[in-house]
Amino acid sequence: MGYVVGILMLPLFYVIGLCGVVVNPNTFDYSLGVASPEENWVLTMRRENARKKFAETYLPKIGDVFEIKTVEACDRSLALLHAYPEDDEVEREERAKINDAQRLMLEEKRAALVWAQTEEGRRETADRPLAKRPSDFAYPISLFVKQVTIREPFKKTAGEYLSTTNRFEFDFLKADWLPPYGTGVTADVVFTFMPREVHGEFKGLSGHMGESYTDTMFVSFPGLGNGYVDMEPYAWRPTFEQAPDSFKLAPTSGYLPVYKRWHYKNKQLQDEHNYNHRNWQCIRIRTRYDRNGNVASAHYGKIRGDYQMWFWQDRQEDTCKFGVEFLYHLNPTPLDRNVFWNEINLCEKPSHWGDWFR
Repeated sequence: MGYVVGILMLPLFYVIGLCGVVVNPNTFDYSLGVASPEENWVLTMRRENARKKFAETYLPKIGDVFEIKTVEACDRSLALLHAYPEDDEVEREERAKINDAQRLMLEEKRAALVWAQTEEGRRETADRPLAKRPSDFAYPISLFVKQVTIREPFKKTAGEYLSTTNRFEFDFLKADWLPPYGTGVTADVVFTFMPREVHGEFKGLSGHMGESYTDTMFVSFPGLGNGYVDMEPYAWRPTFEQAPDSFKLAPTSGYLPVYKRWHYKNKQLQDEHNYNHRNWQCIRIRTRYDRNGNVASAHYGKIRGDYQMWFWQDRQEDTCKFGVEFLYHLNPTPLDRNVFWNEINLCEKPSHWGDWFR
């Protein structure tokens, strides 16, 4: 009898399920992270409306950052970032994203304007032509693509390596490490391995005793305006039509100068790290500004698959070595922000990895 009742109730459950997809956008808890297609559509529309509202009423008051020419004008625009509170949760989230992007853009412009007023800045920008407004025209392009690996030879004892700071510098345009590891000239990116931080001896999950420690590597981009921007992971080998706009053109601002990689052997002797092979970053190197604080010259590119940090130790010989590996794409044309690869490699000696990624 129970089976018969259950079968008869199925149509009723189906109707209730259909009715349940009706969403009240004012009461739906978006923090749950689970939503039906209808709920996602409502949230998407609210986000688009919030962005449109800010684009029409908020951003014009900040002003065109490219046209700002004084430190005082930058300060006034920065003050406006906190002048328009929103009560709606979705609008607050979108406002926070816009605030972050605008703040980074304005802070970069302000730093460039301050530098342009120094003796060095006035000297360098005296004969430098004014920058042109960045173009938003995107197209596939030939890029310099190379897989880079360095593994320091076994030269020092483990104690010497783990107690000192070790530094490697790389020249993106020369595609080589700086001396003594190569013939590079300009340090576009610097990899700094910090001394190992030891947390003590612990018994792991396997029952064996071992050392808990943290290895840290800083990836830094020397020079004002140089750095990286974290981007969303993208689909494997997307076509130009499938790729998002952010994947085709490097951003004009928001570049951060230092990136931290770490590897932690915890007290259970399990490995933890912040490496993500699906990550990619846009990079900007050799940035030069005009007297108005706008970018007059720079090279853009991207890092695919994060930076891998390596550590090898020969316990019998009590020696060790560090290493780093990464894949980069670089546009050799100054001020050209196109970074979508057309699979024509300008690098004479790419590694076999270089042809795998757009």
